[in-house]
Amino acid sequence: MRALPATAPAAPPPPLTPDNLALALRGALSPAADVRVPYEAALQAWEAAPGLYASALLKVYESNAAAGGAGGGVPEPERLLAVLCLKAVVNRRWNERRPGDAALSDSEKADVRARLLRACDEKEGALAAQVRPGDTRGPGRAPTTPGGTRSPGAAGDGCGLGTHWTCRHGLD
Repeated sequence: MRALPATAPAAPPPPLTPDNLALALRGALSPAADVRVPYEAALQAWEAAPGLYASALLKVYESNAAAGGAGGGVPEPERLLAVLCLKAVVNRRWNERRPGDAALSDSEKADVRARLLRACDEKEGALAAQVRPGDTRGPGRAPTTPGGTRSPGAAGDGCGLGTHWTCRHGLD
């Protein structure tokens, strides 16, 4: 794959293509700031622009399932970053908050709704914790505080994207 072109702060991002998105997700995970920063800027620019960014992020997330979960899919760290970016898009762009801010289109919202429901069957623990509510570690294994009470982020606290979806946006 080729590298994303370096962009000045005011320059538009490269086109949102599956290859550019996969490359940006991979680059945004780099520990080297000089490598990471341009990719993070591209992800932020794609989020702010009208388009199909949320659907593209879901496609990256879903690619591992389509590949059978082993071999030809997207690595888990990139899938996790795609889900985290998707959560940010849903939180910030579901509805127009300020005039001029791009909100997700009705067709993209419908696409995200339909595809998000299928994500609730995620097997990878870190990904499952982000896409569905509840503790993915099994019964009786919720994290606790030293006093024995459930800690924030424990099962049923509504921290997953699935809970955000049903509680804040509904499924209709």
